[in-house]
Amino acid sequence: IDGMTWTTSKWKNRAPAGYVLIRLFFGGQRPRSKIEVSDDLLVNGLREEIRAILGITAQPLFHRIYRWLDGYPQYDVGHIERVAQIEAALPKGIFVAGSSYKGVGVPDCVRQGKDTAQHVVEYLTNKVTSPMHPGVD
Repeated sequence: IDGMTWTTSKWKNRAPAGYVLIRLFFGGQRPRSKIEVSDDLLVNGLREEIRAILGITAQPLFHRIYRWLDGYPQYDVGHIERVAQIEAALPKGIFVAGSSYKGVGVPDCVRQGKDTAQHVVEYLTNKVTSPMHPGVD
């Protein structure tokens, strides 16, 4: 398991009262042969991990499997350094953000968006030429 979301903790009414809905993410850097197994083998393996991690032994009421092969970005060693080089090579006033750069999760992307917005504000603020001539170059 690469990650899990307790969907019923985030949003109300995603499961009947007394039940929880958990989304599991699996795959990551595992060899393709590990994620191309049958649905039954995959579910059994994930149930074993859930049992070991959380002590949950109950049979799931249902499950859905969605396979997005090559859909889970994996950064190579040196990725952050490459991103720094890309950012350094950008023309002034051009900024980048998103899952390709500094984190693939929604919280990572939100943080990047906020950080980038702050950089834009700082850039534009520093570009004001004078109080007599507000505006940007």
